[in-house]
Amino acid sequence: MIVKCTLNDGSSDHVLDDYIIDNGIQSLTVRVESDKPGEPGVVAFDGMSMEFDESDLGILFTPASLAAAKAAGDKYTVKISLGFVSDYDVFYGMVDFDSVEYTQDGTVKFEVIDFIQALKYVTREDVRVSATFNSGAAIFALYYSELTPKTVYISKLEKVGPDFEHTDWTVGYFDFTPGEVWMYDDMPYLVLGTTIEEYSGVGWTADCLKVTLHNDFSNAVTSGDQFQSIDYYEKNIYGEDFYNYGTITPTSFDGLEIVLKILDMAWPSLTINTDGMLYDSYPVSLDLFDVTGVGDYEKDIFGAHPAEAMKRMISSMRLYMYFGMNGTLYLIDKPDSSGTPDITIDTTTSNDIEWLKRFSWAKKVDCVHVTTEFLGGDEEAYYPDNLSEESEETINIDVIKFDDYTLAELAEDIWEFYGKRHLAMTITMPLTETLAAELGIMKQVRVDSVDYFLYEYTIDIEKETVELQLASYQTWEN
Repeated sequence: MIVKCTLNDGSSDHVLDDYIIDNGIQSLTVRVESDKPGEPGVVAFDGMSMEFDESDLGILFTPASLAAAKAAGDKYTVKISLGFVSDYDVFYGMVDFDSVEYTQDGTVKFEVIDFIQALKYVTREDVRVSATFNSGAAIFALYYSELTPKTVYISKLEKVGPDFEHTDWTVGYFDFTPGEVWMYDDMPYLVLGTTIEEYSGVGWTADCLKVTLHNDFSNAVTSGDQFQSIDYYEKNIYGEDFYNYGTITPTSFDGLEIVLKILDMAWPSLTINTDGMLYDSYPVSLDLFDVTGVGDYEKDIFGAHPAEAMKRMISSMRLYMYFGMNGTLYLIDKPDSSGTPDITIDTTTSNDIEWLKRFSWAKKVDCVHVTTEFLGGDEEAYYPDNLSEESEETINIDVIKFDDYTLAELAEDIWEFYGKRHLAMTITMPLTETLAAELGIMKQVRVDSVDYFLYEYTIDIEKETVELQLASYQTWEN
């Protein structure tokens, strides 16, 4: 087996095998379970360091070259392959520009991080476009009732002689698009729909713009207040419409599409496979509209840097996200044992296989506690609810609020997987070309007629072996 290393500077490949002084590659580990019990997590490969003589590919790593690459948004990608008769890619990552060092010995050193870790370099851009409609010579007046605080009427007043008088709001003058966020008195209000409707005040009647809102209008604002302009944020997030709709009214955000957009912003040419997902939409509650590029969160999505928000979304969706051996990024739901196993191992036919079984894998928990504290929420749920926080093996998970389940349902769903006992197994065996072609996280592995899912593996480059960490599909409650 030969280890091959290739660097791409955005325009061409450079084989690093002959240049590398110290590549730091003794082993590579990929896992689909985080260290924290009860959470699938977002998977990352181990990082590595590299060093080579400046006279070789030094032109790519001069301060001027790196500055130009960063300014242009270019990335230096690194690929590690295992060479048998054919090559099998086992690592895709990028050079961490901030780690580049120039040594007294005339070498260049740098760290290589995997694609998921590299999401920290996603540029924080304005999430929505802000806009203002100025009334010109006219002014606006606001009317609403505390009995119907989600319905607001905007009246137009124009100068007639020495006074301002209410005049009819006409089609084409100004209208909100459902999904836009109206900023009034520094408070955000999500617009669900509008119509032109007659409204009567004290001593006047005129057609007004009737605005239906998602959230209550602030009682701190007096009905009849006047203002000069309408400030708002357009509905698109990162230039695209990510609302789910009823007929024309927004009902939720499409969480999955927002995750895919953030990934596309970081890796426009990335291949993403969602075949292993049960659902094609994860509806995020409209209650979170005010942290989607609005007000103090103009550059944040769901109240966080895009990369952090995406990771929290993945955890909230209960999805696994990882890179496969082919460089494809996979999004899948919990393990599914249906179908033919991808890898079959018979431990009785080889002396080169070492294995150990355990009655329970380390991820098991007794109780699940789910909260929405991350974005200031105060909802929580336990499952089983009779254990509450008294259990020493309670896992606390803070999630983004979705519309298609309650927190109690989510807590139960998590417990159904992590609260039950899975048989665990560790297998160490030679890394053959056949096995290298079959390897992949979440593959179904049949060992001596028992089916497991592969949640972690480590390739030992020097020994040319692979260690598989397996958990059974079958579960027990005790």
